[in-house]
Amino acid sequence: MNPRIVRARTNLAKNPKRNPKNVRKRRQKPLVSSFVRIASGVKRTRAEARINQERAIVLRQLLKQGRSVILSVSKNLAPQEKKLIDALKKVKGGKLRVVTFGQNSVYNASWMRDVYSPFKRRVLNKVKVQDKAYKTKKESRYFGDGGRVIDCGKINGKPTILVSSSYPTQNIDSRKLREIREEIEMLKRRGYTVHELPGDFYQARGHKQGNAASREFFAHLDVFINHIKGTNILLTDNSYYTKNKARFERMKGFKVVLIPEKEKYFYPANFLNVGNKEIIMDKNAKQTMELLRKNGVTVYSTPVSLHANRENLGGIRCFVNEG
Repeated sequence: MNPRIVRARTNLAKNPKRNPKNVRKRRQKPLVSSFVRIASGVKRTRAEARINQERAIVLRQLLKQGRSVILSVSKNLAPQEKKLIDALKKVKGGKLRVVTFGQNSVYNASWMRDVYSPFKRRVLNKVKVQDKAYKTKKESRYFGDGGRVIDCGKINGKPTILVSSSYPTQNIDSRKLREIREEIEMLKRRGYTVHELPGDFYQARGHKQGNAASREFFAHLDVFINHIKGTNILLTDNSYYTKNKARFERMKGFKVVLIPEKEKYFYPANFLNVGNKEIIMDKNAKQTMELLRKNGVTVYSTPVSLHANRENLGGIRCFVNEG
């Protein structure tokens, strides 16, 4: 049976705002995030300051929901960053742990999703690390970059993942292609059903310039497609689905929900799973949120739109990862 497709309707009714305080408290892994990493003696740019402000607002939302958060920061904190951290420490509900960037830590990147992928008790790392406090098996893998792999839980009774398996040929050599094939076969041997999907072109300023915005090829899938935990739903960019329809038709057991074309440049597929059928999404993707709520998903909107992060090639799933 082919994936079921849900398309946007026009004039969707507005849903009442969801109250993040109503999220049930439960034992969960901490979430790991960071401010933009700055070298010693280098002054922050205005864009970097805006990125950190947006992240602090989202982290405040997560803390109010009762989540534990590990926040990595540079040693040379700017005065504004100190104020943001002091404000986060005062938030009631969750637990905040602030650490500094370190050479031998998994918490060592401005975009936490890029450096490791948690798979139950196993972690695939993009780079090898020595961190004795991190009690999971570590491996240095191409799919340690969390944007290149999406864990879909069990689909048709089998653990299922989506992996990015394409690059422009000028950007990748034959040896790297062999390594990717070997990793895919390794994941299959471990019992995963593996669906291969291509990367696509990201337009950071698309929300301002539309299709005329400059494009950059992304091997990261999670700006075009993402899985909602506890469901069989794949939230998918409309154009991306059209270009790869034949591949989607071979992926059995999924329900595809298409992002309305008018909201594609907010990249709502880059949402954050915070529980079964619970996600946080950029506040500007209102029609997308309504579509998902009609499919039984609890959707919390970010307090602000993440323009600064998005224009620097990332969203909420890029700067928050599971601990």
